[in-house]
Amino acid sequence: MTSVPNGHSDSAESQRRVRGRKQRLRVNALPPAQRPGQVLLVDDDPKFQQIVREFLELKGFRVISASSGQEAIRCLTRSDPRVVLLDMKMPGMDGLLTLKRIRVSHPTVPVIFVTQADEEEFIGEARLLGVNDCLLKPFSFEALEAILLTKIVR
Repeated sequence: MTSVPNGHSDSAESQRRVRGRKQRLRVNALPPAQRPGQVLLVDDDPKFQQIVREFLELKGFRVISASSGQEAIRCLTRSDPRVVLLDMKMPGMDGLLTLKRIRVSHPTVPVIFVTQADEEEFIGEARLLGVNDCLLKPFSFEALEAILLTKIVR
């Protein structure tokens, strides 16, 4: 057996993928009303996107990814996510400007800011612009899932 980058053997990695596929199949077999819904994940860090995407898909969410504010706005015109996870610091259009544009085109979609502790001064401004919640990095997957589900159920 060869080792893969995360230190697991090929066999262990293959088993993990199969378990993940089975979990997604079980969730996708649920009636649409019981599925968690679609999430727009906006972050310029591809590793962060991949980790969060894999977790959310295992939990039954459908995930659309955007790596910039501009891309997020384009995604919103083509899809109807139940919630937006939005990074604060991104090159070009930052999270605050993206939030302003989202509020113009989709005023009722819940938006959750994902931010670093050193960016807390922006949270007050984000709340004035209509952000629904904030998650400080690093956060637990349980906290992420709980916030998403409360925003989707509303």
